[in-house]
Amino acid sequence: MPTVAEAGTEAERIARAREGDLAAWGELYDRHAPEVAQLLSRTLGPELDLEDAVQEAFLRLRERFDKLQKPASLRSYLLGIARNVALDRARSAAARGAREAQVEARRGLAPSAADEVSRAERRALAREALAAVDPELRSVLALRHLEGTTLADLAATLSCSVPTARARLREAAAQLALELRARGIDPEELRHELA
Repeated sequence: MPTVAEAGTEAERIARAREGDLAAWGELYDRHAPEVAQLLSRTLGPELDLEDAVQEAFLRLRERFDKLQKPASLRSYLLGIARNVALDRARSAAARGAREAQVEARRGLAPSAADEVSRAERRALAREALAAVDPELRSVLALRHLEGTTLADLAATLSCSVPTARARLREAAAQLALELRARGIDPEELRHELA
């Protein structure tokens, strides 16, 4: 904090700076930059580009210099500006972080979780559709597609001919397709998901 003798020189620096004296601006910067930097570093932490933030605070001071009524209040006025710079940068970093999270979500991190929920819901609906198929036809589907039974073995299991086994398999697939569509699932899409 300036003493009474320094206050006079501070007022002179401010007056010269108002007249556009660049040397006076340099003196004001040299005098107050360390305190501004300290406030900014304490407010925003080590990830801050400190030099850039200090420069921004002084640029804002220069833009608003005509609003400074009393030269003695320069320090508090400048620290207020530095605080606003810190808050603006913190908000900007938070917004940038939110945007980056959205970008990452679009790249597949969050959608994979959403896709997983969607897949789980689709599987539940598919099980529900399968449960709605006639039990005899459901067993044909289970033997062929879940157990991997060949068509000849399916016919032997059902005690029928291969063409009859094939017909029952088609009937079961048609009934399952109807039940899937009733639940909003395209059977072809489901077939590709399962493949």
